[in-house]
Amino acid sequence: MSHIAFSHWLEIELQTAVREILPLTGGINSSVFKLTLEDSVKVVKSYAGNSDSELRYLRETSFLDLCQDHQISNVPRIERRDPTQQIICMDYINGIKQGASEAFIQSLLAFIKELQAIDREEAQSRLTLAADSTFELSDLSRELYRRISERSEAHHLVANEELLAILRDALRDEASSNSISRFFSTFARQVVSPSDIGPHNCIWMDSTAFFIDFEYSGRDSNIKLGLDLLTHPDIGFLDLYRNLDSSFEEVLGFAPSDVPAGLVHLFRLKWDLIRERKMRKTAEIQVWKSQ
Repeated sequence: MSHIAFSHWLEIELQTAVREILPLTGGINSSVFKLTLEDSVKVVKSYAGNSDSELRYLRETSFLDLCQDHQISNVPRIERRDPTQQIICMDYINGIKQGASEAFIQSLLAFIKELQAIDREEAQSRLTLAADSTFELSDLSRELYRRISERSEAHHLVANEELLAILRDALRDEASSNSISRFFSTFARQVVSPSDIGPHNCIWMDSTAFFIDFEYSGRDSNIKLGLDLLTHPDIGFLDLYRNLDSSFEEVLGFAPSDVPAGLVHLFRLKWDLIRERKMRKTAEIQVWKSQ
C-alpha cells in the first residue's frame, strides 16, 4: 500500500487531516509509515501483499491485544485496525534505538516475565503458534533444512552441499543429539513468545525499553525463545548474560550454562541463514525501488 493510501485510510478512520507521511525502516514483510496528524503522531503498518500477510497480521494484533488486556505497557497500543486491508494504526514511540547492553537484557527479561504470568489456557485460546515454533530437536532440524533449501533456490543452486553436510554431521553426532534431546525433554515448556526480539526491535524512551514488531509472535517453547536470545548476532552469546544467569533461569527455566554446545551451534547456523536472507531481500527491495 502506498503512503497516499495510508493517508487516505487514516483520515477516514480518525477523521483528521494528515500533515506529513514518512516511511520508516520496516521488516522485509511489511510496510511502515510515520504519520503526523494535527494533534498527534501515529505509526501505520500494513502486511497486505506480503508473505503470509494474514497470519502476520493476526499474530501481531493478537499479541498486542493480549498485552493490552493484561496491562503490559511497554508495547505499542493499537488504535485502529482494518482486517480486510491488514492495516494497523498504533502509538508512535518517540525514542531511540540502542545497541545491546545489560540494561537491555534486564528489560527484556522483565518483559518476558510479564508475558509468562498470563494464564496458559488463555494464551492457548488467543494466540497461534509462533513462526517456526520449536518444541523438540526435529522442529529445529526441519527449519534448518528448509532455510538451506530456500537459500539454495535463491542462489539458483542445486543444493548447498557444504551447509547440508554441516547440518547432517551435527544431527548424526549421537552424543550431541542425545544431549540436545535430553535438554528439550528436561527443560522445554510452552510460553508466550514475542519472537524476533533484539536491539533492532527495542526503542528507548525516558529510560524505558519499549518493544515492537510482533508478526512472528505466539505460543512457542522457552528453549526457542531463550536460545534465540543467547545466540542473537546483535547481542553476543553469553557475554551480556554473565551477571544475569540467575535472572535468565528464573524467567526462562534454564541457565545459559545448561545449554548443550551442539544446540548453540545449530542456533548460530540458523541466525546466519536468517541474516543472509534478510540482506538478500533488502537488496532485492532496493533494486525494485530504484527501477
